[in-house]
Amino acid sequence: MRESNAMTKKTNKPQGAQAVKNGKAFEEKCRDFIQSIGYARPRKYSYEAYWHNKKKNQADAYVEELNLVNEFKYQNTSGTADQKIVTELMNAAVNIKVDTYAYVYDGPETKTKRWRGLVQAGKDFINLVESQSKPLGGAKKLMIMSYDEFCAWMINKTLDIDTRP
Repeated sequence: MRESNAMTKKTNKPQGAQAVKNGKAFEEKCRDFIQSIGYARPRKYSYEAYWHNKKKNQADAYVEELNLVNEFKYQNTSGTADQKIVTELMNAAVNIKVDTYAYVYDGPETKTKRWRGLVQAGKDFINLVESQSKPLGGAKKLMIMSYDEFCAWMINKTLDIDTRP
């Protein structure tokens, strides 16, 4: 059975449709969290993709107060989306002109050994980018983290801002 025709066991929806639904729900959860800690509701962020799409790509959220772009990925099962971590980071390193880019993930698949390996590949890529003597032209700082790590990081950023003299 081809993946596009595969049905999820719980919903009888095609896996792709269920993945889109899960992804949108996770994006909303993340935007709601950002807003709940005092930032303006994040908006989408448009940019030219590294691979030169005909139309601009859109990252999931831009937090203007922090000049931060986020990509939110919910991974319920293994699939091709989870293999795009390094591609997303490359795109950010070259084309997303902000202070910080964060790839934020959650979902059952993100607890697996395979996912940990993919995250490590992303972290290795970030280390490679940071070791370059010349910036690549995109985000000044790249990050990859779980949703829980992201929430803690955002709260700490908020406390840093709120406690400045």
